[in-house]
Amino acid sequence: MEHKRRRCLSLMAQMLIRWQNVALSSRPSNLLYTLGVCTLIFSVEASPLSWDELSSVSREATGAYKRDFGGDCSRLSLVSREEWEAREPVLITPLNLPMRGVFVHHSAMAFCETTEECVAELKIIQALHMDTNCWDDIGYSFLVGENGKVYEGRGWDRQGAHTKYYNRANYGICVMGNFEERLPNEKALTALKDIMDCGVKEGKLIEDFKMFGHRDARNTTACPGQKLYENLQTWSIYGHDKNMPK
Repeated sequence: MEHKRRRCLSLMAQMLIRWQNVALSSRPSNLLYTLGVCTLIFSVEASPLSWDELSSVSREATGAYKRDFGGDCSRLSLVSREEWEAREPVLITPLNLPMRGVFVHHSAMAFCETTEECVAELKIIQALHMDTNCWDDIGYSFLVGENGKVYEGRGWDRQGAHTKYYNRANYGICVMGNFEERLPNEKALTALKDIMDCGVKEGKLIEDFKMFGHRDARNTTACPGQKLYENLQTWSIYGHDKNMPK
C-alpha cells in the first residue's frame, strides 16, 4: 500500500507539471509544488507525509519530468571542429562549469541537409562572426544541421558570443536555417534535444537547466524564428518564467 501511495504521488506530480507546462528551476520550487499535490491527494489521511518523504517524491517526479524532453546522448552524431576544419580562435575564454541554461538560435541564413552543405554554411557563419563582427571565433557553442548532425562551435568549455549579457552562464545552440515560417525537420529537432542531454550527462549542464529562445533575452530579434520559437515553448525544459541565468 505504501509503495502504491508513493507511486501515485509521483505520477500525479508529473502529470500536473505537464498540464501546467511549467519549467521548474529550483529544488525548493519543485518541493513546494509537489507539497501542494500531496496535500490535495492526502488531505483526509490521518498520518501526514514526512519532510523526507516529500523530498524523495519531489526528486522522483522532477527527475522523470526533466527526462521528458526526449534527449538521448547515445544517438548523437557530433562533428568536431577539426572534422569540419574550423579556423583557430583568436582568443579563448574558459567557462565556469556547469552551465545553467541554453539559448536556442537560428542562423537566419541557408538551410543545410547534407554534410557538404552544412560544412560550407559553418564556414560562412564563422567568417561572418570573425571577419565582419570581429569576434574571437564562431559565436555559438554548437550548431545543428538538418542532416541530423551537431557541429562543435566553441564547445562545452569555452564561453560563447551568442546572447549578450548571458554568455557566462548559458550555452548557445544554433539550428542552421531560417525558421520564421517553418520548423526544422525532425532530424534537427532530435539532434537539438540530444546535445542538451549530453550536456547534462557529461556534467556540463546542471540537471534542472532551462532552455530559452534568443528573443527571450533580446526583444529586438526574431531569433530563433517564429515557428521554432513556438515549438520550443512546448518543451518541458522551456523557461516560461523568463528567469534567465547570467
